[in-house]
Amino acid sequence: MGFHDEYEVLEKLGAGHYAEVFKCRRLSDNVMHAVKVVDKKRTTTKQQGDLLGEVSVLKQLNHKNCLRLTGFFDEGEHVYVVLEVITGGELFQRICKERHFSEKTAAFFMHEVLSGIAYMHSLGIVHRDLKPENILMTSTDAQASVKIVDYGFAEKTNGDNLTKCCGTPLYIAPEVLNAGLFKTGPPYGLASDIWSAGVIAYILLCGYPPFRAKTQADQFKRVVEAKLEFPESKMWGSISTDAVDFIKRMICVDTKARATAKELLEHKWLKTNVDNPLVGTVQRLSEFSAFGTWRRGIFGVEAINRIIYLKRCTKLGVKPNTAVERMLIEAREAITDIDLSKNYIGPNGLLALLDVVEQNANIERLILGNNGANNLVVERLCVIARSHPALKEIVLDDNPFSHLAGRMLLYTIQTNPKILKLSLKGTVLQPQMMARIALQLNRNQKAAGVLNTAESA
Repeated sequence: MGFHDEYEVLEKLGAGHYAEVFKCRRLSDNVMHAVKVVDKKRTTTKQQGDLLGEVSVLKQLNHKNCLRLTGFFDEGEHVYVVLEVITGGELFQRICKERHFSEKTAAFFMHEVLSGIAYMHSLGIVHRDLKPENILMTSTDAQASVKIVDYGFAEKTNGDNLTKCCGTPLYIAPEVLNAGLFKTGPPYGLASDIWSAGVIAYILLCGYPPFRAKTQADQFKRVVEAKLEFPESKMWGSISTDAVDFIKRMICVDTKARATAKELLEHKWLKTNVDNPLVGTVQRLSEFSAFGTWRRGIFGVEAINRIIYLKRCTKLGVKPNTAVERMLIEAREAITDIDLSKNYIGPNGLLALLDVVEQNANIERLILGNNGANNLVVERLCVIARSHPALKEIVLDDNPFSHLAGRMLLYTIQTNPKILKLSLKGTVLQPQMMARIALQLNRNQKAAGVLNTAESA
């Protein structure tokens, strides 16, 4: 039986670049669920693989504090991932609505979070993106429990053998940065989740994060330095010593000295139920929720982009362009435009950057004019562009490729009708080829229902 034989789709809950989330009702028992509907046509092969990896992790989870998968359907052009529906909102949002907040309540929430982490770790699963936005309340009821969600970066591990840099700037562990971004440290493992949980606990108690900076670069530097402070003038003078010790056992640079989730569940602070009011924390949490976007945003994509680019540059024997690196690492959200109009990186630099384009399904515009693009670059670009799910515009003005490139570009826009603009000013392409390209772009635009804005002359 297929998804639609078992579930009735109801209202939309949200949408992303290649997926939509709906509430749905299971026909056999009328129980409500949430379903993520993924459009395969808008995803890359890598993204489909990542989705299957996340589903594989979810299938292993069966714990009250971990999101539960209730169904999975791979049908034709769509994938349906059915999950339990969670209606209570984010943990921090819940706290911001409370009139009274105390260490006792904070300890209860941390016990819930650590119970979920301990369960995952018992299965050898590391989450790698623990943050407040991924800790939800099951409902708005007073006795609602906590659910850890979003297993997109989760990985099965049998030790400290991970090297991928992923997570969120404020919560990422130093060993993850050292192994995956700076390439200065050994692989990491389960303990990285404990660091992230420690940062969450710190914020829960005082309303602000332990390591803060104005830029990502400075943020990562402070995380790696890990100068943990508990200033008495900023809440900590009234917070119990047990709570401070609890955090110190998590936010600890030495992963071998860092406590495990199982050990932390036995910590005195979680058991003594100190009903010490946290005056001012709720107000600070409200202000924290308006923190800068990059501080909250997922870092994995940006880090991966930079690593892909640097690896390819090394292989091609070309020096990485600092402006391109900055563009990749300081992106505030998924990259949709790559504009080299003010930077020359040459043919090998373009080949390195095209590896990034191939791995990013959100890129819509490539501005590559006057950058030394030769036939080899155009050939690589065309291979990627023919199956890219989002690419709409390519600018290749004033590049030294030959007439052969024209045939490759024509075939590309014929193969991928989503490409609506292709600018080739200042190239050697003959008028006949330019006319054929302009005609095909016009067809693509008409099929897409847009006005004729071709710029192929």
